[in-house]
Amino acid sequence: MKTSVELDDQKVAAAKKLGGESVLRKLLDHALDAYIAEQRRKDMVSILGTDFFEGRLKRGRNPERQERQERKTRGSSR
Repeated sequence: MKTSVELDDQKVAAAKKLGGESVLRKLLDHALDAYIAEQRRKDMVSILGTDFFEGRLKRGRNPERQERQERKTRGSSR
């Protein structure tokens, strides 16, 4: 789709510098991809709730590391 928009020159320059992208078309494609991904993530959180993701993180952690961390926390609270 062809369109014409006015963009903030400072924001475009900053985005080009941060992303290492010199072609405006590619920069805008990346921005749109990031926006779409963020909106989909928000939709998933609203559907599944944050507990779903927090529980998945806890199950995925290394049990030995988690145990060491808990012992360390208990030891510092004494």
